[in-house]
Amino acid sequence: MTVKSAVFLLLTVLGLSIAAKAARCEPVFDPPTEKLSIHPVEQHGELYGAARESAAWHVAQWNNPSGDIADFKDGRASNDGLVVEIDYGAPPHFKITQNGEQLRCEGSGTPLEFDGFIGSNTKGNNPGLPAAEHDNIMSVPLSKIGSLTQEIGLKLNQASLVGSSRCAVSKSLSIVCVVFTNRVSKQVFFYQISLFGFNLSPKSFWWARGRPNGRFGYNQVTDTAPKPWAVGDSRKLKLDILPAVQSLIATSGVGIDPNLDNWFLSAAYFGNTLYGQVRLETEWSSYSLQAVLK
Repeated sequence: MTVKSAVFLLLTVLGLSIAAKAARCEPVFDPPTEKLSIHPVEQHGELYGAARESAAWHVAQWNNPSGDIADFKDGRASNDGLVVEIDYGAPPHFKITQNGEQLRCEGSGTPLEFDGFIGSNTKGNNPGLPAAEHDNIMSVPLSKIGSLTQEIGLKLNQASLVGSSRCAVSKSLSIVCVVFTNRVSKQVFFYQISLFGFNLSPKSFWWARGRPNGRFGYNQVTDTAPKPWAVGDSRKLKLDILPAVQSLIATSGVGIDPNLDNWFLSAAYFGNTLYGQVRLETEWSSYSLQAVLK
């Protein structure tokens, strides 16, 4: 081999190596493990439970009609309203069961929202505790990210109406969400992907438009949600969400700051949001959020 050929080969290998490094997928969050702490029903309270100092993900229980669940014992945390069970497989599976039988309705019959989520700890939302955020991806603006692939598995174990009392609407939605924060305007954007809807037809829409608290929320329906579900069905979502997220921020015209340089990844969660008298059991696995940087 001539010197010229050797140099050319070396430069080619070096170029391929640099290209591979530039296109390498980086996890945004380390996936949830067999340890979870618990967020109290009072959302401004501190995480609790034996895993508080070691778990990078937590259970969130917004408006649990039965109050705070007890701490995990043998992989199970529960009360009459919410049960979270951890299957210690590889990877672990997370079973979320919600019972809305005792969920109150407002005077108009409008049901209260009852959420059962598993959410990421970050340095921002739970400082001083273990964080799920990986390396420095959360310091990279959306304008510098080339792809953002969300992956998760969902199994439907049960979905039914319960009790004799009925709110005006009894329904539920199973979602996975990525949260973005704007460091200039201080706005927050919740990008929710609908996977399964009970007693409703999932649709894409803005459910929050920044007033009065600067929070924006969009519900995205993919091919997974409209397909009929039966008890026992399992499906897996794997989708590059970046094009939709960037388009919603940059071109929607709903008052959200359109400058992608100002937006950063912030947090993530998955689970169920329930209204009215519904009993729902879902099983989640294989969580992954991967970014490719430009």
